[in-house]
Amino acid sequence: MKIWVKPIVLIFSTAVLGGCVSGQMRKDTKIIAPGSGGLSWRVSCDSKVERIDGGFKFVTNPNTCTKNGKITGTYNQRNEINTQPFSRNSNSTYIFESKLRFTSDSYTPAKIFQVHDATLDGCSPPLSVEVSPNHILLASAYKLKGDDGKGICLARNLYDTERGYSSRSRIDFPRDGSEHHFKVQVEFKGNEHFYVTVYLGGEEVIAGAYEPDVEAEDFMHSKRFYFKHGVYSSSVFDYELLSTDVSLRRID
Repeated sequence: MKIWVKPIVLIFSTAVLGGCVSGQMRKDTKIIAPGSGGLSWRVSCDSKVERIDGGFKFVTNPNTCTKNGKITGTYNQRNEINTQPFSRNSNSTYIFESKLRFTSDSYTPAKIFQVHDATLDGCSPPLSVEVSPNHILLASAYKLKGDDGKGICLARNLYDTERGYSSRSRIDFPRDGSEHHFKVQVEFKGNEHFYVTVYLGGEEVIAGAYEPDVEAEDFMHSKRFYFKHGVYSSSVFDYELLSTDVSLRRID
């Protein structure tokens, strides 16, 4: 299916993090004032996120998110921030940008940006931008209603073959501490569908579409959408991720 990408006109101001005193933040702390679209960033659970000038420092941290006394999700490491939720039927385009410095001797796959939908615990979200091992991948999952009432998780990679993309980015994303201008553009289509494009250093490196059959009788609809940024991985490994000049824009 051919995917049409609408032209972008920047008409909203950018919500940019200003300088502040470094320090670990509590999970209920607002760490960016509401910006375009009214979204603000919060610390996920008890993540050890440190505020640095113009952004955040993420380091090795176990998954601390719990529900009814049990760890949520299936991954053992989580250090993230997340936005407030917005409608699954959004027609807006959002652009996230940051200067990233990722340092680690491990090549464990790590999710660094997500579009989540809070639908089925233990199942991947509609979008995960993942570094694996030193390229960018677009992972995804949609959910079906199971006979046992728990739901079925169907995972797959997102990439637009009609535009010449394979399952991994065209250029490397090394973990040597070098700086990379990281940009994710997500165009929501108003029916739980969206198109995503990722840029590194100003170059478009991978793109794909999330287009489940929302009319199917057994489709499990997203509750809502929200963004996440940081590091989420199946196993705990030593790393440092510096994310500065962080901005989030909404374009209607």
